Amino acid sequence: MASFILSAKIDGKDSEIEIQRDTLKELYEKMLECYREDEDEREEQIIKEATKIAAEHGRVSTALLQRKLHIGYGRAAQIIEELEKRGVILFSKEARTYIWLNGDN
Repeated sequence: MASFILSAKIDGKDSEIEIQRDTLKELYEKMLECYREDEDEREEQIIKEATKIAAEHGRVSTALLQRKLHIGYGRAAQIIEELEKRGVILFSKEARTYIWLNGDN
């Protein structure tokens, strides 16, 4: 079975550790899982912030989200789509913008 040798300086001393390929793969997968969980938490937080902005203003647009959340157009457009999918906002043809729907969303 293949293994890897990792070298590092620990407390000023050269140290080496041998890691089996399968163990390295498991560590990598666990790191990815933790990263995905963090991403999910950040995503949910930004959706909550966008919902709050929509409620405060009674409407929401990509430009408003860009300004308030300091994000780019693409990210703001994704958030708009997610809010619409969750039933938080609805596009109003009369106002030509997305309006906030009152309720517990």
